[in-house]
Amino acid sequence: MVRAGSALAEARRIPGLAGSATVEPDWAPVAKRIRDEATDDWNDKVAVDRFTGKGGIFVRGTATITGPGQVRVGDQEFVASRGLVVATGLMIGCAPGADYRARPRVTSIDPEIGAVGLTEQQARDAGLDVRVGHVPLSSTSRGFIHGPGNEGFIKVVVDHGRGVVVGATTAGPAGGEMIGALSVAVHAEVPIATLSSAIWAYPTFHRGIGQALASVA
Repeated sequence: MVRAGSALAEARRIPGLAGSATVEPDWAPVAKRIRDEATDDWNDKVAVDRFTGKGGIFVRGTATITGPGQVRVGDQEFVASRGLVVATGLMIGCAPGADYRARPRVTSIDPEIGAVGLTEQQARDAGLDVRVGHVPLSSTSRGFIHGPGNEGFIKVVVDHGRGVVVGATTAGPAGGEMIGALSVAVHAEVPIATLSSAIWAYPTFHRGIGQALASVA
């Protein structure tokens, strides 16, 4: 049984069936199987043991249908001629799948570079209404205090249509650390208006994020 949205169907391999065909699901066994094995808490060991005791395979993660009778969960591939796949959605104690759209990157060179989301060119290629904000690190309060070795910058790429940051690059003595706040902004799609009203700690390099946002044009 595979659930796609609210659709449920029993999956069986039918002898002699080849090519494209329409198979009517047998709903009664499906409904009974759900009643017998369903639970609101898959952290309940009793429920899990009951399920696995009947031959079920219990795994956590985001499932992807990769082919006929094939399901991938993480790096595990499952193939069944006849079986039951119960998709219960987000479970207590089970984190959601990673949001690779907001995956941060850090390059440990001098100066250190951090990045997240789209580059300016990638955003333009995607057809977004792009605005860019940029501030040299040396012009920030911490950059001034730091003195020699304060070379670097903070750059934000904004989707003007939605009013959110879709990418950023930071470079400088703490380039990898500065990207943290911007990773959250991209991941949570925090509105520019909200970010612009934030009070940034003084004196810190990441305080320059506020200046970069103020320079968006």
